Amino acid sequence: MKTSNKIPISVLCARLQAIEHYANPKRAFNELLLAWRVHAHKSWYTGAEGWLSVNDAKSLSEYAGYDLLRK
Repeated sequence: MKTSNKIPISVLCARLQAIEHYANPKRAFNELLLAWRVHAHKSWYTGAEGWLSVNDAKSLSEYAGYDLLRK
């Protein structure tokens, strides 16, 4: 997959943290990511290695209720 079609998970985590200000941002994001994976993919594993496709990032944003794609 092209790099332009990938969004690093660390970027999505940082954007969520900028909105929510969690005490433990990594844990909060990982819990959200796990819940979304089960919801969207009916599995805890999506095969992502440190990034999500743009479509998956959009889906995660909708699930979270925040626009995590906006810089």
